[in-house]
Amino acid sequence: MKTFFSIRYKFLFVTTLLLLLCVSAYLFMAIKVFKQDKTELVYDYNKNIVTTLNSDFSSLISRVRDRIELYPYFSDKNELQNFIRENSEIVYLAKSEKFEQVDSVLYFDKNFIKNYRLEGADELLSLVSKNTLFKEHLRQGESLWTLGKENKLPLIGYSKMIIEYNQKKQPINQYSLVALIKVEKLYNLIAQNSYSSITVLSPSGDALIGNLDEDIHKEIIKNVVQKAVNTSVIKFKHEGMDYLGAYSKLDNGSLIISNVNSDRAFKAVDLLVYRSVLFASIVVTLAFIVTIFFSKSLTKPIEILMKGMLKVSKGQLDTKINVETKDEIRALAQSFNKMIQELKKSRNDLEEANKNLEFKVIERTEQLEKQNQAVKRAQEAMLKTSRLAAVGEIAGRAAHEVLNPLTNIINRTQILKNKNQFNDQVQTLQEIRQAWEEEYKSKNFNGLIESWKQPSQIYEGKTLWEEDLLNLKKIEESIVSNENLFKEDIRFLIKESARINKIVQSMRSMSKIKNEVRSHNINELIVESINIMADLASRHNVKISFNENSSQVRVRVDLDEFIQSLTNLIRNSIQAITEKAVNNKSLQGIIKISLIPNENNIEIHITDNGMGISPEDKEKLFKTQFTTKTNGEGTGLGLTISRRFLRSFNGDILLMHTELGIGTTMVVQLPMENSERIPA
Repeated sequence: MKTFFSIRYKFLFVTTLLLLLCVSAYLFMAIKVFKQDKTELVYDYNKNIVTTLNSDFSSLISRVRDRIELYPYFSDKNELQNFIRENSEIVYLAKSEKFEQVDSVLYFDKNFIKNYRLEGADELLSLVSKNTLFKEHLRQGESLWTLGKENKLPLIGYSKMIIEYNQKKQPINQYSLVALIKVEKLYNLIAQNSYSSITVLSPSGDALIGNLDEDIHKEIIKNVVQKAVNTSVIKFKHEGMDYLGAYSKLDNGSLIISNVNSDRAFKAVDLLVYRSVLFASIVVTLAFIVTIFFSKSLTKPIEILMKGMLKVSKGQLDTKINVETKDEIRALAQSFNKMIQELKKSRNDLEEANKNLEFKVIERTEQLEKQNQAVKRAQEAMLKTSRLAAVGEIAGRAAHEVLNPLTNIINRTQILKNKNQFNDQVQTLQEIRQAWEEEYKSKNFNGLIESWKQPSQIYEGKTLWEEDLLNLKKIEESIVSNENLFKEDIRFLIKESARINKIVQSMRSMSKIKNEVRSHNINELIVESINIMADLASRHNVKISFNENSSQVRVRVDLDEFIQSLTNLIRNSIQAITEKAVNNKSLQGIIKISLIPNENNIEIHITDNGMGISPEDKEKLFKTQFTTKTNGEGTGLGLTISRRFLRSFNGDILLMHTELGIGTTMVVQLPMENSERIPA
C-alpha cells in the first residue's frame, strides 16, 4: 500500500518539531533557572550585607552603652576622659540635668575636630541640639537619632538616661548623657557597596546611615514591621518597579535594610537570554539543512529493515537483512540478523525447556522446603535465647532484692546468738537453788529458815532471805526485759521474712511487685530504715545520725519499696566506709541523714565519709548490672531498682557530691503530700 507521506518527509517533520521543542524547553528552563539562581544570589548578597551591618552596628552601640553606663562611677573628670578616649567611637559626650538642653560638656575628641576642620566642641554641640526632637530623645531611656540631611560628618546621635543610687539602692539623681558616635567604618562599608542601596534606620524611622531613597525605606518598613522574623529577605513593588532586598532588626528597634532594583539585578540574565535565543536559532537552522541532505540516506536502510522484520514477524526465521551502508544502520541490520538467529535458537531451547519444566519445579520446591526448615530452627533458637536472657535478668533482680532483707535477718540472728543474758540469770537461779537445797539437807526446813534470818553480806541491813528475794526480783525484771527485746527481734525477723516472701511471690509470676502506696510520716520511715540497718552499722563501727524534724511532713509511697530503697543507700554508704577502713583501722564511720525542703519536694540527704566515687564511675552509677563490688557483695541492680521504685512515687535518686577518698552525698527526692514546709 502506498503511503500518503513518505517516511523521509515524516522524518524531516518529526526531527524539526522535536528540535524546536527541545530548544524551546531548554530556553524556558534556562531562563527560569537563571532568574531563580540570580534571585537567590541577590537575596543572599543583601542578607549577608544586613547581617554583617547588624553585627557591627550592634557591637558599636553595645560598646558605647557600656562606656556611658560607667560614668557615675568616675569622680575624676580626667580619669573619665582617659577612659572614654580608649573607645575611639565616642567623639562627643555631654550631660543634660533637666532633659531640656546640654548643661555641661564632659568630653570631645580633639583629633576628630582637627581632622574634619571643625571650629570646636561648640560646633558639635550645635549638631546635637539641631535635631527637632532633641528633648524627646533626652527623656527616653535610650535613643538614637540622625544629625540631619545636611550633615556630612560620619556621626550619629545617642542618648542614655542614667539613674544614680545610694548605698541603700535608693535613687538619688537622674539625668541624661548625650553622645556623638563616629560611624566612619560603617560609612565606608556602605560606600564600598555600589550594587545595593543600604540604610540603617533609627527606631523612629529616621535614616542614620545610608543612601536609600526615603520613599523606598518607608515602603520597606510598612512590609517588615509586622514580621516576627528579625532577619529575612523581602520583595516589594514601588512606583511600578520590583525590588529585591533584605532587612535585619536590632534589639533596640533599629532596622538595617538593603535592596536592589530588579531591572538592574536581572540585566545580566536578560543579556544571557538574548544570546541564548540567537544561538538556538542558528543551531535549529543548521540542523534543518543537515537533516534535508541526510534524510534519504537514513530512510532507505530503514525501509530495508522494515521489510525484513515484516518477514520475521510472519515466522520466517531464515530471513537475512542486507544493508550496505557504512553507518549505525548497518550495525543495526547486523544486530537484527543476530537477533533473528538468537530468536530461532531461543525457540528451540524453549521447546526443550518445556519438556523438563516439571522436574525443575519439583527440585526447586524441595530446596525451598529445606530453607524454610532452616529458618524455623533459627527462629526457635533465637526465641529460646531471648527467654533465657529474660529469665537471667529476672533471677539477678530477684537475687539482689532478696539479698537486702536476708542480710538484715542474718545480722539480727547473729546478735541474738551472741546474747548471753539468759546464761547469767540461769546461773544465779542455780546458785540460789543449790544454797537452799544444801541448807535443807543439812538443817531441815527449820534450819533453812534460821539461815534466812542471818544478815546479808551484800546488802547492809538485809537478811539472807531478803537478799534472795531481791535477786529473784532482778532476775524477773531481766527476764521480762529480755522477753520484750526478743519479741521485738522476732517481729523484725518476721517482717523481713515477709518482705522476702513478697519479693519471691512477685518474681514467681514474673511481674513487678504491686505497689501499696499510702501516706506515711517521713520521719518514721527514716527511723525504721535506720533501725533495720543498725545491726550492720554496729558490726562495722559506723554511727548513723538523724535529727527528727518536728514538722509532720507526709509522703505517699509503698512502705516496703521505700524502705528497701533507703536501706540500700545506707548499705552502700556502710560498704564504702568499710572499704576505706581497710587502710585506716581507726576510722570512725559516720553517716549523716538530714531533711531539706525544696519547694513542694522534700529531700533526704545521705552523707558518708567513705571512699567516694571515682570520676569514671559517676556516669555508670545508675546503669543496670554496674557495680564496683565483688561478685559476693553486689549485683549492680541496687541503685537501678531503688531509682525505679522512687520514680514510681514521682521521686528520684541523685548523686549530689562525691570526692574520692573523702565521701559521698546522695539525695532522695519525694513530693510532699501536704503543703507544710520543714523549717530550715
